[in-house]
Amino acid sequence: MNSFKEKLENFWYYYKWHTIIGAFFVFFAIVAIWQLVSKESVDTYVLYAGPRSLTADEIEEVEGAFRQFSPDLDGDGKKNVVLTDIVMLTSEQIEENKRIAAESGVDYYVDLEYMAQMKSNFATQIAAGDAYVCLLSPELYAIDFPAGAYMTLGELGIDNAGSVDGVSLEFSELPFSKAFSVFERIPDDTVIAFRRMGALSSAKGKSEHERFESQKALFKEIVEFGR
Repeated sequence: MNSFKEKLENFWYYYKWHTIIGAFFVFFAIVAIWQLVSKESVDTYVLYAGPRSLTADEIEEVEGAFRQFSPDLDGDGKKNVVLTDIVMLTSEQIEENKRIAAESGVDYYVDLEYMAQMKSNFATQIAAGDAYVCLLSPELYAIDFPAGAYMTLGELGIDNAGSVDGVSLEFSELPFSKAFSVFERIPDDTVIAFRRMGALSSAKGKSEHERFESQKALFKEIVEFGR
């Protein structure tokens, strides 16, 4: 017994920190695996990018509206919807805000570092983001429209009546938008469009292609709701 105790004490004396550090990494790995296993999968991602900053409650309401039409991809009985909210102002909008602030006698500060980060986030979302259903300000929509970043309504099997370019629709005019009061807080000129699957998204594999097809069906259902 004493021999075992002595060996244990000797081991602890020489390998105490090795043991503590090893135990820490084992604990970290267990926590990481548990979080990965217990994390809810997302059935639908929606992108909003424009000048309006949405509150946490508004984001939850928007997610709730889309949840009513979202598929349940993993069949767990839950429809998990996540809204990606990107606030971006054009130079014209910034100047207008400055003018309004000056007339009111208050300072208007623009965080240029934040705006640059949002611009980068937007470019990433359009190139290979999670969301295919996009709610965009006309200015942001116009950035990637010439490159064919969005599918035409014809490709989606949707009547393009009411569309100026055959790709996007004015979101505020859709019965779906009018059915939920939260959308009144999104600018009236916001357009809805469906992001095309690019090479980077396609490389994610079979599950991404399945989600892409499910989102096409969701988009069609939303656009044709009440029409």
